[in-house]
Amino acid sequence: MKTVAIVFAGLAGIGGAQACEMTLSQGEIDYGVLNRTTLKASDGSWHLAPRHLTLQVHCPQPEDMQLFYRAQAASPDAFALGQGRYRLELGQALLDGEPVALGGAVDGRALTSLTPDRGAVPLKGGARLKGRQFSVQMKVVGEASEAALRVSDLTHWQAAGVFDIAGQQRDLSLRAGFAPASCTPRLGEGGRVDFGRIPAQRLSPHQPTLFTRSVALTINCEGPTRFALTARENRAGSARTLEGLAQGSLFGLGRTALNTPVGAYRARVAEDSQGDGRPLVALYGEPGGL
Repeated sequence: MKTVAIVFAGLAGIGGAQACEMTLSQGEIDYGVLNRTTLKASDGSWHLAPRHLTLQVHCPQPEDMQLFYRAQAASPDAFALGQGRYRLELGQALLDGEPVALGGAVDGRALTSLTPDRGAVPLKGGARLKGRQFSVQMKVVGEASEAALRVSDLTHWQAAGVFDIAGQQRDLSLRAGFAPASCTPRLGEGGRVDFGRIPAQRLSPHQPTLFTRSVALTINCEGPTRFALTARENRAGSARTLEGLAQGSLFGLGRTALNTPVGAYRARVAEDSQGDGRPLVALYGEPGGL
């Protein structure tokens, strides 16, 4: 009896399909630590600086380049980033080196951004195309509401998503930190304004007598910051009316033993004040005003 040995030898590349290769220019976006005074406001939202991504796919054979991004949705057209959101806006798309339009994977309607429920496919003349090489530019646009940025302590936002195309997946992670702006005010002379002893004969019996002093106020902030100065009364109801001066701008000096208001004072920013070495213009408003 003869024994016949049958040997199967497999050759690489025969009978097996090679996988596509996908690259993402950046898999992690870190906005750093921000505060609402360093962001741009528009239409009631605060916008994070845009970031840019490039996604590329190379395949050995023509493939259906249907692109999806899967992440937690914040709205029908945006993805969640903590208490904010972000969008993936689509830019220049190339298929095998030729410019192509991008449309919805289901309905073929033109797309300007990836959304939670719609993928994008390359189109030309309305027809869906296959190809070996595909690339697309994307702009990551993040935003948050005014209320979400009113934090009293450092707060971190994080998000993650997955790009899915031609059987390949790549992760994208985002994070941002938000903190209250830290500023340190300092008053010259320890905040003490000394008018010295004022003899009675220097006071007019018919009208208020005005005295002026200056005190240096310096405010140093960790970063570019918008801020306002608010003065709080600690002698409420003791301001004496001074002719020619708005009552709302006056602060009391206390009362005499007979409960008579002593006088009043007001504080204003000097005209030669500076901010970051440049002339500063002070704006005044009522409490709660803009």
